[in-house]
Amino acid sequence: GDDEALVFARRTLAWLDRTLRLRGGLYADHVDARGRVTETLWTYNQGAPAAAYRLLHEATGDADALRQARATATSSLRRFGAERTWRHPPAFNAVWLRNLMALDSGARVEGLMPALDDYLARAWRSGRDGRGLFTAGGIGSYDGTPAIDSGGIVQLMALRAWPRERRVAIC
Repeated sequence: GDDEALVFARRTLAWLDRTLRLRGGLYADHVDARGRVTETLWTYNQGAPAAAYRLLHEATGDADALRQARATATSSLRRFGAERTWRHPPAFNAVWLRNLMALDSGARVEGLMPALDDYLARAWRSGRDGRGLFTAGGIGSYDGTPAIDSGGIVQLMALRAWPRERRVAIC
């Protein structure tokens, strides 16, 4: 019901699409201090706009916003197969996958749950080191320290245990 917030959300998403959305429908990493777009693709950069469009749809009923959210989710799942996802930091994957799970609660995201299940099974099977932290098997790392990476995996495992109807509460 906050018209100012909705105007701001729409304006910000329009800027994001104009500035960072690449030809394939995915979002580049950032704009540097000189105004140049760094076209690196990370998983978390896909989860955030998918979530923003999902929330805009929930707030307004805008069908195009839901279409945008689903398109980003679908494109990102195609782009980030098992090997690419494995090499990304688990914290990045947590942002991406938790937002896709929230979207999936109301609008099925084809291929999401198998991709999530495969990632988590691999993390459990070959990503744990001798201390039980997720630093082994070539799994990605945010900054070389295990806390944030292990936290991302634990978050996804906990969310995976939630029933589908509760996932709408994920943000």
